[in-house]
Amino acid sequence: MEPDTSSSNAPRVGILCIGNEVVDGRILNSNASWIAQELIHAGFLPQLVTTCRDDLSEITEVLTFLSKHVEFLITSGGLGPTTDDLTRQAISHFFDRPLVLSEEELGKLKNFYRKRGRKFDNANNIQAHFPENARVIPNPNGTAPGFIVSRDDTFSICSLPGVPRELHAMITETVLPFFLEQAGSRVCIPSFQELQLFGIPESEAGKRIDRLPLPNEIRVGYRPHFPELQVRVESPNGGEEPLKQAVTLIREELDEYVFSMQAETSLPQVVHELLSAHDTTLAVAESCTSGLLGKLLTDYSGASAYFSGGILSYSNELKEKLLGVPNELIQTHGAVSPQVARAMATGTRERCGSSIGVSITGVAGPNGGTTDKPVGLFYIGIASQGYEVALEFFLPTDRDYVRIYSAFSALDSIRRFLLGLPFLGKTVELP
Repeated sequence: MEPDTSSSNAPRVGILCIGNEVVDGRILNSNASWIAQELIHAGFLPQLVTTCRDDLSEITEVLTFLSKHVEFLITSGGLGPTTDDLTRQAISHFFDRPLVLSEEELGKLKNFYRKRGRKFDNANNIQAHFPENARVIPNPNGTAPGFIVSRDDTFSICSLPGVPRELHAMITETVLPFFLEQAGSRVCIPSFQELQLFGIPESEAGKRIDRLPLPNEIRVGYRPHFPELQVRVESPNGGEEPLKQAVTLIREELDEYVFSMQAETSLPQVVHELLSAHDTTLAVAESCTSGLLGKLLTDYSGASAYFSGGILSYSNELKEKLLGVPNELIQTHGAVSPQVARAMATGTRERCGSSIGVSITGVAGPNGGTTDKPVGLFYIGIASQGYEVALEFFLPTDRDYVRIYSAFSALDSIRRFLLGLPFLGKTVELP
């Protein structure tokens, strides 16, 4: 859930993404999310985001509705030369302004084709037609220019093509400067800080933050991206001191779960940076995660400096042969046990010649669970010179989620081991 900024005095903007393929879900509506973030960073409030089909009456109806709720509207899509590209006609009808051919834009369009050795089809002429008195938005990356049409300085539509690469440049170079010019002093760029968390559900984080005496103007939003949680702390009016106070309180309350204070930073990235900074090497032994931990550890360039390798020991036989786990240990305690997790970590460390060994063994499901060892139970082992530990975790969910959570729990345990922090998992005392 994102911050509630409804009380903000920021100019209100609507986003309308047009196209049957968007409404039908055939393509992901990435334009809307990108535009919304750019608007927020520039000090504007995305008020309404919607989609509609390539239908003239439907587009016009949606334009009429949005004009009653926002000052600025960005449309994407429907500016091409085909018969289903109807956005310019709908906007022309809405403003009751005829479409007028721009000889200048037509010349640019023909020149675009000529430079690329392509034949110009007269069907493309429509891309040089704009509602009367519209301001043309140049398209540096494509053939379809956009345009801006305003009504009495109370409502403006900025119409753009739907191709992301084209839209991004036009928003940055023309649309946002136009909005800033029109809005003047009402624009207020918010101050914000993002905290990246692991190991705490959104609901629990929300309850604990709700109890804190945060400054009144502060808004807190949550964005879960399993298995991580992003907490965004925002001061809509740009106040740095209230933001600093709020972040300090939240950090103190949830410090054991915070792995980064940087925006868009993942746990694998943080562990990569930590391992790169330490003069150490690491090897893994995986059972239920089937190589996922090794994959996450090597997603970033430079991983060869610290990652020795891994052993995928799904069967008990390979746990014995490749890792040296004693058969009697498996027979006595089971493959999913703290004893075996510890032995796996020690085995991969010794056989790969690394400084640290990390193991995962668990019941991913949907079958294989018992009363004593239900689906979602897993153990992580960590071994280094003169040190061994086994950690117990439990997440009763489906197979994919158990495997992902297991791998990320191992990453978090590596992070905590390197930083000397307490582990999140239950430490199992073993002889």
